[in-house]
Amino acid sequence: MCVCVTEDMSSERHVLIGLLTVVCLLQLDVKAGVVVRPCPTQCVCSQLAQWHSLDIGLNIYCHKRPGNDSQQLYSQIDSLLMRNLHQNLDSLIIEYAPLVHLPRSLCRLTTLKSVNILSTHLADLPNNCFINFDRLEKLYLNSNNITDLPNSLFDGISQLVDFRLIKNPIAELPNGIFDNMSYLTYLALIDNKIANLPQGVFNGVGKLDFLDLSGNKINKLPKGVFGGMVQLDMLQLGRNQIDDLADGVFDGMDRLRVLDLRYNKITNLQNGVFDGIGRLECLNLRSNRITNLANGVFNGMGKLIILDLSGNKITELSNGVFHGIGQLIEIDLSHNQIVELSNGVFDGMRALSSLTLTGNQIASISRDVFSSKSNMSIQMDYLYLDDNHLTSLEPWWHDVNTKHMRVSKNPWDCSCDNKWMSGWLNSIAGQLDDIKDVLCYTPPRFQRKIMIHLSDEEFCENPAAEASKTTWIVSMSSVAGVVIVLLFVGVIVYRLRVKLYTRWKFHPFDRDECLGEDMDYDVFFCCSSKDDEPKGRRMVETLEAQGYSVCYHYRDFMPGLIMANIEASVRRSKRTLCLLTSNFLCRFANVFYHHRFSCFFYFVYFTFDCCIINYCVKTRSSAVADAAR
Repeated sequence: MCVCVTEDMSSERHVLIGLLTVVCLLQLDVKAGVVVRPCPTQCVCSQLAQWHSLDIGLNIYCHKRPGNDSQQLYSQIDSLLMRNLHQNLDSLIIEYAPLVHLPRSLCRLTTLKSVNILSTHLADLPNNCFINFDRLEKLYLNSNNITDLPNSLFDGISQLVDFRLIKNPIAELPNGIFDNMSYLTYLALIDNKIANLPQGVFNGVGKLDFLDLSGNKINKLPKGVFGGMVQLDMLQLGRNQIDDLADGVFDGMDRLRVLDLRYNKITNLQNGVFDGIGRLECLNLRSNRITNLANGVFNGMGKLIILDLSGNKITELSNGVFHGIGQLIEIDLSHNQIVELSNGVFDGMRALSSLTLTGNQIASISRDVFSSKSNMSIQMDYLYLDDNHLTSLEPWWHDVNTKHMRVSKNPWDCSCDNKWMSGWLNSIAGQLDDIKDVLCYTPPRFQRKIMIHLSDEEFCENPAAEASKTTWIVSMSSVAGVVIVLLFVGVIVYRLRVKLYTRWKFHPFDRDECLGEDMDYDVFFCCSSKDDEPKGRRMVETLEAQGYSVCYHYRDFMPGLIMANIEASVRRSKRTLCLLTSNFLCRFANVFYHHRFSCFFYFVYFTFDCCIINYCVKTRSSAVADAAR
């Protein structure tokens, strides 16, 4: 059977295909852009229309267009908006236009659902401008010069869901400014100059889910300022000047999950300050001035999973400070001044997956720090101990199980006692994020060397000590040798002193010991009468030729007893010189033999100012003396 297709049937088919195409296209949210004419001078304007709706969006873009006259631009934009009053305008975007005032015709575009006025010079907003904007859901007024918000400015925009006033010099929020925004869920007031939050300023925004006040100058949070915000999920208060948190300031915020207080000036956290926010999951206190954490400060925060306390001035963590937050997964304590970790400080935190202790002053870590139960395995995904004062770890670290770990920038001691660390580090090299930055600090021979590159033998060898020992032995041997040589030379000199003195005419004892004494003679010369000629007289003449004053018995003795003259001569002379000859000795022996029972010797010591004279005097009994005469 043959079927013939006529020309009429072909036309119907084309119509059907066209209708199907339109129907399918209406199911897609597609926008078509149309260039708008006329557009303000040196700006680009476009309309965006949706296929399935009669709503139209208008974009006015004047970025980097020098020479725009502010007043002229105001008039041109105002005229353009007037022509769109009956166009069912859905959204309006005005970017980088140097407007000082909001065009008055904008206040008549009551069909708008979204208004975005970005990076203009807008300084104020006309009062009651948005009074009839009952369809407006999004209002963005970012990066302008708005300084003041009249109290009734936003009356009439009860359907507003998303409101952003970012980077404006707004210094004050008047009470009641948000009263009629009962559907508002997102409020961003970032990077303004707000210093105070008046009590009740957020009344009327009970459905608010997100509040961002970061980058302002807020220094106090009065108790109850967030009252009534029972739906709030996230509160951003970072980069302000808050120095204290009043007790109960967060009361009533039962659904709050995220609290950001980083980059403030908080010094102390009172017990009970976080009461009422038991569902909090993330608490950021980074870069404040907190010095101490009181026990119990985190009580009641059983759902907390992330805690950031980095960049503070915490010096110690007492045992029990983290009790009550056993579900904590991540804690950052980096860049504080922690010197030591108390035993059991992390006890009970079985869910802990990430612990950051970077940039503290920790010198040692006991196993009991993580658990009072010594047999409990220590497991976590991230453990960062870099940039501390650690010199060694105990061998129990073999039992620590981590996926990522950092231990660099510590003054590691690569001595023999720590040789096990090199093997341990090599065994967990895949888990260490900074394996090549783990450097030795002591001893000096290993300074700045990578620890894992050292063998066990190198750890225990000490070339410097061996070299020092060798040097000491050589030095001591040299000193001993010199001492022995000097002693040997001294003995030889002593034994040959007379010959040396004679050979070199050296007279070490030729000195006057009685300088300043009133003596008549330098020397008393005593010799046998038989030696007077020629030896005695020649010696007297020789001494006198050298300038010495000599007492000689033939010439200088006074009439009287011989013993008295001898004694007087000894007393009056600085020295006594005896000429020991055979005649002198024979006469002495002869006299001693004949008078051995009546003769004795004694020493007479005469002490003068600077010398002692020792001389020998032979005495006899009176009978012997008479016989001698």
